[in-house]
Amino acid sequence: MKRLLVTGGGTGGHVYPAVAVALRFLEEGGGREALYLGSGRGLEARVSESYGLPFRAIPARGFRGKSIAGRALFLATLLRGFLAARRHLRRFRPEAVLATGSYVSLPVLLAARLEGLPVFVQEQNSVPGSVNRLASRWARRVFLAFPEAGRFFEGSETQETGNPLRPGFETETVAAGEQPRLLLFGGSLGARSLCRAAAEALPRLADKRAFSAVVQTGEALLEETREALAGLPGVEVLPYLDDMPRRMAAADLVVARAGAMTLAELTALGRPALLVPFPHAVDDHQTRNAESLVAAGAAILVPDGELDGERLFRELDRLLGDEKTRASMAAASLSLARPRAAAEIVEAMEKCLAGSRSR
Repeated sequence: MKRLLVTGGGTGGHVYPAVAVALRFLEEGGGREALYLGSGRGLEARVSESYGLPFRAIPARGFRGKSIAGRALFLATLLRGFLAARRHLRRFRPEAVLATGSYVSLPVLLAARLEGLPVFVQEQNSVPGSVNRLASRWARRVFLAFPEAGRFFEGSETQETGNPLRPGFETETVAAGEQPRLLLFGGSLGARSLCRAAAEALPRLADKRAFSAVVQTGEALLEETREALAGLPGVEVLPYLDDMPRRMAAADLVVARAGAMTLAELTALGRPALLVPFPHAVDDHQTRNAESLVAAGAAILVPDGELDGERLFRELDRLLGDEKTRASMAAASLSLARPRAAAEIVEAMEKCLAGSRSR
């Protein structure tokens, strides 16, 4: 296989796996080419281009939860996206298409099927999205991060690989600090409940014990969080973290949502975590994701509705003061790591295609 097209987008959970597999594919050399098709409005354009991966934008629009007018607009946009995707497929001539999900990938998958191209699906969550469920009906193989997702793909060939990670998480290490280091983040847009709880909890925590912290807020919550935490020694408030592998590797405890890629990154680095699943995630998949780490002893789950400054203070005070528990959680987290996920997916796609050609 010399040319691979990847698609998927909207959030980092869909974007980073696609980028990771494409980069791993290119590492094999031999004149290989990869192309990312996605929405020009999503995160995928910025992320793929930051890694030097060629990107092309197509029209795309979501469909879940839309009004009648919104659904009509979705159908019109889907047709435009399908025609644009078909043009790109014919120009690039990929030998395989890998989709990581979301509405962005739907027109590409439909065009790939019409063109008779081999399609593969990578599902990040324990509860798969609707586009991946649809595409699995004609996909050569579905790559799973969580084994429990397999029940949604009955009749399809599946393979458990874990989630592919962007570069940096496989090798990042940071020396231990003199005091516990906390990392709290809510994704590229931030998380209001996490930021507000941190604004109440961290000043109380600073009165009781020494620690340092990085709090990632997103742009919308930056100023109010900075104001609430102003003057606390060792506390850094940032809108976005471009150096997430280093930041996470340095943390003695992580507080975060339970997106699939966040969990894959936590386990790759063996970080103990306090997980607060996003309560409005489709099919509550973040809670299902988090439960796998909780069952292994790698994380503690706090429902978003139960999180406030008091609860966060109690949990942080207990965990930052208990190095033995954090070490046990870290070991459990590392035991769940799947560092070869991207390589396994590339190898499986190539074997699958080689088997098809040999028949």
